[in-house]
Formats: sequence, structure tokens, C-alpha cells
Amino acid sequence: RMLVSWDESTISYSSLGRHLEADDNDAESSVNANWPGEDGYLGFISVTVPASTIQDWIDGTSTNNGWLMIATHESDGQQLRAREHGTQDHRPKLVVYYENATAPSAPTNLIATGPNNVLSWTDNSWNESSFQIERSDDGIDWSSPPIGSVGANVTLYFDATVVPSTSYYYRVYASNSIGNSAATNVLMITAPATLNTALKFGSGTTFVTFGNNLGLSAFTLETWFKREGTGSTVSTGTGGVVAIPLITKGRGEGDGTANLNMNYFLGIDGTDNVICADFEEGVGGTGPLGLNHPVQGTTTILTGQWYHAAATYDGSTWELYLNGNPEATLAVGEPTNSVCIQYAGLGTAMQSGGVGTELGHFDGQLDEVRIWDYARSQSEIQATMISQLTSDPGGTGNLVACWNLDGTVGPITPDAVISLTAGNSGVNGTLKNSGAEYVYSGSPFPVELVLFEGRYIDNKVELNWRTETEVNNYGFEIERAVKRNKTNSSGWQKIGFIEGYGNSNSPKNYSFTDSNPIGGNSFFYRLKQIDNDGEYEYSDIVEVTLVPEEFALYQNYPNPFNPTTKIKYSIPRESDVTVKVFDVLGNEVQTLISGKQAPGVYEVTVNAGELSSGVYLYKMQAGDFIQMKKMLLLK
Repeated sequence: RMLVSWDESTISYSSLGRHLEADDNDAESSVNANWPGEDGYLGFISVTVPASTIQDWIDGTSTNNGWLMIATHESDGQQLRAREHGTQDHRPKLVVYYENATAPSAPTNLIATGPNNVLSWTDNSWNESSFQIERSDDGIDWSSPPIGSVGANVTLYFDATVVPSTSYYYRVYASNSIGNSAATNVLMITAPATLNTALKFGSGTTFVTFGNNLGLSAFTLETWFKREGTGSTVSTGTGGVVAIPLITKGRGEGDGTANLNMNYFLGIDGTDNVICADFEEGVGGTGPLGLNHPVQGTTTILTGQWYHAAATYDGSTWELYLNGNPEATLAVGEPTNSVCIQYAGLGTAMQSGGVGTELGHFDGQLDEVRIWDYARSQSEIQATMISQLTSDPGGTGNLVACWNLDGTVGPITPDAVISLTAGNSGVNGTLKNSGAEYVYSGSPFPVELVLFEGRYIDNKVELNWRTETEVNNYGFEIERAVKRNKTNSSGWQKIGFIEGYGNSNSPKNYSFTDSNPIGGNSFFYRLKQIDNDGEYEYSDIVEVTLVPEEFALYQNYPNPFNPTTKIKYSIPRESDVTVKVFDVLGNEVQTLISGKQAPGVYEVTVNAGELSSGVYLYKMQAGDFIQMKKMLLLK
């Protein structure tokens, strides 16, 4: 591999064109290359380096720092001047360094950028020729050939061969002519039932307008959203909120004019970074026409995280929900301004003049936007928030509009139609301005797992995990598999269950102790997160290696026993191990273990069905370690 760099100033040399030595003991050789063109030539120059010259370099690697190629005139050997410099120190030189060929370094940080298995990773190598993508059904058996590859410096891969609603495990390694790197972390992804995208507004001024439509006296506003940048705020009027708009119909314009008062607003408070909502009072209220009635939540909205927001008003009371959980309640008892002629929109807020009056901008993604003509209950919101709607649930006619925001991944042309998916309004949207795109949304699973780790302590494995948010979480099954070698294991076994918190907007910590990790020195663990409706997702896999500190033989359990008992032992290094059973006269009655074993904790079963009641001895030998214990068989 040659690393090439131009250097026009850092090395001085003779004006006679003599080859510069890297140091006094440089194993120097020279080769000639003819200039193939006249002044102004642009192109490649081929230099043939004899094998003997390469050998010179190999023999002098301790002192030879590389090759210095200096342009010289063919007639007198004088170095050619760079036109922009008049001194020798500033003339061009091409330095070529050689490094021994090696296999590439391993890529890291394999993640999914969307629910349809769009993989990305970090490239840590300079000499890979390709990246190989592997897929496994269980995260342990990697014996199948890679499912695909990408070229050097490419760190994205889209798996188009998945089966809907099926879980897969992925890992990636780098490859070149010398060999393969180690693999990345193992990543588990469940393919979606259908392709799902979100509308990404970006950092520009993109927004969606629905025109002078969607006026309501009672309503529920719902959307999934992921904030990705700061965005900009807008005021909803005197006494209202200054917030980043999500779903809106109007903003502050003319408090004393009925049809110029805002109908509804759902957004993110610009100061406190919590969800908020507002409307201006309509005709027939007890307060001044256009009086604002804002409400705001309590949970801080973080950048880069998906949330579900819902705001309901039944003509009397505001209710705010985040991820299906109550955020705020505010009794108002005043009418909304359903005769508002201001424009409805997404990602901005407009006045009655429509496009051209927009203020405020949401920088991020929206998905599954819904507007209803009544105040939905918490249970109704929870029942549909993690589902994609294609029709009005139950056929009640209360769904005014639903926009799934699904489209072909990539940039969206300004003035493109944002099609209505379901609802009785028949209202499509229009995308305004450039910069928006459909992206794989990575729509949030009901439970957002942000940490899962394991460690070996005192002959036990402690597992810890944390959720950032939870929706509809029944709990976690803990599964374990014994690692046999690089490509297979013993198969997954359920070893425990931890109950979930159901619905939560705050981080929750969980732990589980595997008090009996036996059968090897390396174990795989994973979580099976189960929803209340029976749906489930698997976590990524955690590997824990057991290295006992010393040889040990433990007391059998149960004791006394009839007719079976278990003997547990540990070995800190690979050893030839025997475990045998003797009667009190010293006669061997059973050989339980005989052979080489890797470091780890093991357990073996004694079946004394054909033995008589009495005291027996069991003995373990591993190298110089010998230990014996008693056990009692009672029939």
C-alpha cells in the first residue's frame, strides 16, 4: 500500500537534483520516469520500480523512511521549479511511503438508520477492499455466507430481502486480499409489517399547508415527532405561547375579529422544551374574543428521540398526553374558534393570508399525523398510537384526517401533494419550499431500550438495562445461550422474567441476576420485551465471559438426595478434568467427567438410581488441583 502526499516546503535539498536521503543510512535507490507531455500536461505518470529497489527498501526498513521523488530536467538534471515559487524549498516533491500489508481494522458501531434494515457503521480502516454484511436468524449461528457487500469507504447497506415482521441479526466485517477483520457488534432488527417513512422537514423553511380547512370546536391532535434541530418559534398571540409548531390552524393575528382567532396549536415550548397547546377563545365565551388558553406539559423533549404527542379539548378541558401518559390537565370552559379562516398546517403556523404568512419552523420528523373531531380518551389514544391507521377505527366518522406521511425515500419536490390516508375531510396537503424528504422513520418501538449490559461477579452474571420511555410494556423475558464456538451455541433458554412499568415517560432501571451460569465460560444473553397485546421485540445480544479466579468444587445439591443430585465446579484455565464418584471403601462407582474443558463454571448430574443408600465421595481433579467431598444418598 502506498500513502502518497505532496510536500512543497518541509524538506530542503541540493539544487543539483541529487536524490535526497531520508537520513544518513538510507537504503537509497533511484528510478527514472520520462515526462510524457509538454507544458500544461495533466495526467498520470507511470514509474516502474525494479524488484531490487524494493528489496533495498525492505533491507533498510529500520532507517528508510520512504521514497522522495523529485522532478528534474532531462538534459541537465536540474530540479524543475514550481512556477509559483522562486526558491528551492518551495519546489514540488512527491513523497511515497510504504507500509507492510495487513488485514483491515474492524468496523464498529453498527446501527440501524430505519425500520427497513438500513445499516450503517463506522469505518476504522484505511486498507479495506470491501465490507461484508452477515445476517443470522438467532444472532449466534453465522455459518451462512454474507448476504451482501459494499465497496471500500462505503458504510451503508440496505437489506431488501427481509420478510415482514421477522427478526434478524446483523454484523459487518472489513475485508482485503490479506484477510478479514473482526466483526462489529451484533445488531437485532425486526422488519416492519409494511414500509414506513416519515416526513423530514430539515433545517430550512419547509412546511405543509392544508389551506383554509379543518376548523373544529372539539378536537384531538396527534402525531409522532422527533426533534433533530433547534427550529424556530412563533407566538400564538397575547398571553399565548412562544413555541415551535407541529400541528396548527392559525396563530396570533386579530384578537377582536372572530374568524382571525387561532383555532388550535400543538407544539414544543421554545423556553421549557415541553409539549404545549393553545387556542384563542371564540364567539360566545365569557372572556374577551381572542383570549388565549395555553397549556403545557412537564417532560423535557430531547433531540433525536421519538415521542407521541396528543392534545384534546372537549369544549371544557384541555388534556395533554406524551407517549400515551397524562402530561397536563387544564379546565377552561370556553369555546374554540371553529370559524377561523387561518390556514392549517404542519411544521409552521400561518395567518389568514395563507402561504407567505408562515412563521416558526419545526426541524425534525413527523409521522402518523391525525386530527379527530372529539376529545379522545387516554385508553383510545393508547389503543391506536403504535398502529398505522388506514381507515377510521370502528367506522365512527370521527376521524377528520390522517396523514401517514409515507412516500418514496428521498427529497420531495416543492408543491408535492401530501396525500390524505384516511378521514372524512378529504383534505390533502401541499409541501412548500425545498429541503424536505421522506426518510425511513425508525418509528419507535413501544419500549425504548437505551442500555443493556452484563458482568460476571462472584460466580454470578448480573444483567442491567434501562428504558428511556415505555408504552404498553408487559415486561421482559431473559434468555440465555451457552457459546460453543464462534458460529454456534446451545440454543436460547428462558431463565427469568421481570415485569415492566406499562407506560412511562421517565427512565426506568432493571436488573436480573443469573445465579447459575453453567455449561461453559462464555454466555449470550438477550431480552424479549413483550407488550400487553402479546407483540414482542428482541434486544441486541450481550456476551459475558466467565473466568473464575480459582479451581473450586462445590457441595452437591440437594443433599441428602434420591436419586439425583447436581455437582458444580469451576476451573480458571483450560484443564484436563475428571469428576468421579466413590463408595466409602474407595471403589469407583461412576465417572461423571473426563476430558479437556475450557475455563468456566460447570454442573454435572449424578444419577444414583442403581446405587444403595449410604455415604458416597465425589472427587474432582484438574491438573494439580484435587478436592473431594461427601454426599448422602437416602432411598
